[in-house]
Amino acid sequence: MYELKPDGWDSYADYGVTLQKAAENTQFYQIITVDGARLTYEAYTADDQLYDYFEMVKGGTGAKSVSAGTRQTLAPRRFSNTADYGNAPPL
Repeated sequence: MYELKPDGWDSYADYGVTLQKAAENTQFYQIITVDGARLTYEAYTADDQLYDYFEMVKGGTGAKSVSAGTRQTLAPRRFSNTADYGNAPPL
């Protein structure tokens, strides 16, 4: 829903996190499913299109693995903010 910061997620680099996909000015809802040792995360746009997902599996030793899987998702979305409304009263 919001404009991305110019540095993206660079502040998380020390934790080994890298930004794989981003979206601006897009409404989402998420579905998180847990089935035993498997967690599935799905992010859908407000019009029900799968935008992103991953699966995390916890092994018998407690080690976790993350997989993006093979499901088709939308391309990154970078929309400009809504234009100003010339006839709207000031806030």
